[in-house]
Amino acid sequence: MDVYLTNGLELQFLEILIFFLLIIPIVRVFIYARRPLNGLVWTPPIALVVNIAVFPAYGFHFECALLLLCNIIFNIVNLRVVLNKSALFYKPNIIHIVLAILVLSTTALAVYFSPIQGEASVSFTTKTFFDKDEQRVFTVRLYPENVSIDRSGCKGVVVVAPPFESIDAVNRICAALASTLASQGFLVVALAPRSTTIIERIAFLQARLWGTSSERANKLGKRFEGEKKNDVLFLLSRLESLLHGQDVPVFLLGYDASGSAVYFLAAEDETVENYRIKGAVAVESRFWSLYYRKEPTVEIPEGFSRRLMFNIRAGLAALKPKKVNHIETASAPKVPFLFLTSDRIVNTAFRDKQYAATLKLLHFSVTADGAVDNNAILLAREGAGPFDYMDYPETHPLFSSLNSGATRPVNGPEWRKKSVSATVAVIAEFIESALAGRELRADGYYRE
Repeated sequence: MDVYLTNGLELQFLEILIFFLLIIPIVRVFIYARRPLNGLVWTPPIALVVNIAVFPAYGFHFECALLLLCNIIFNIVNLRVVLNKSALFYKPNIIHIVLAILVLSTTALAVYFSPIQGEASVSFTTKTFFDKDEQRVFTVRLYPENVSIDRSGCKGVVVVAPPFESIDAVNRICAALASTLASQGFLVVALAPRSTTIIERIAFLQARLWGTSSERANKLGKRFEGEKKNDVLFLLSRLESLLHGQDVPVFLLGYDASGSAVYFLAAEDETVENYRIKGAVAVESRFWSLYYRKEPTVEIPEGFSRRLMFNIRAGLAALKPKKVNHIETASAPKVPFLFLTSDRIVNTAFRDKQYAATLKLLHFSVTADGAVDNNAILLAREGAGPFDYMDYPETHPLFSSLNSGATRPVNGPEWRKKSVSATVAVIAEFIESALAGRELRADGYYRE
């Protein structure tokens, strides 16, 4: 099966075409003020149709959505001209100048943040498994595609549990990782979870934003982590049949809730031994399952009036949203473990909230005298935002830029072109060092 990713040049061509279809009626007013040229009033509706057609053809792109919003505003203003032959657009006025600036700015933004130029394709093989307990079908993707012919030569497996967004958000990462590890005979197996509902997306957004502070959002996050843990365990149980009975080293790579699940699995002796897990990577994970709420010990005052005021204050406090205020201790991973995070972790505001559990888990690798106790390490690529270890810097550059890291890259376009390869290089280096038994770098944050 082939997935053809967005061709940046084609998308830029359409964005420029939309620009000309919108700007021509405005330019006509200033050049041919005395000539009606009534046919030009139909170019904005044509531009709107082309803009809408971009989404089913190329998928959702935030920069095209902004251009679409501008397109809708333009067509609303132009509606009087189309329906009533109004002279609104036949004489230059401030409306034309405002629309021209709006069209020019949104088009420039769309072109600048269009996906990486050049057509690229990712090939993979799809395989399905049926889970009798859950009564549902599991779909996995195998990279590279030709492993479907003969998997007897496989020497290792990387199991990828994708981010909540979907497997397509890491399609290039999986393909590039398979290509990088091809010389070592590695197979990349990625879960392709079912499509999520809008309610599930809203619930996960709450967990992502407030799961480390709000008790309600935290419970949602724990639920997602439990589901992802079951999914990864199910896939691990099917690896033997997938590899025709071979017993090979297994590495786990998980994003957000899946990354948390991967950590907890890597900390279980039985799971590590049964499935020959040799290392694991958690990308931008919050570890919601470690957070809990601990009620402070309060002495009830003596006296009727004091107890009454105490009960009133306690009743009012109970109406407020509950917050998690403690992080429990968890078992250290039994295998080499890599935490991949945004460089926002160097920012105190983020470090003490979103990354508090990550840093607490990392401390398991250091003893009281500062010596390294195991192979856990945290790497934060300079300039990387929370979504930049996925395909987004290449496929959705504007979304990636709006969620940038603490340090903005000096050369944004060039940095985005190398983002996938830089992420894969870090993961591949970790896998190779774990297989070779080399000591991992443990000197704080990774800087590229």
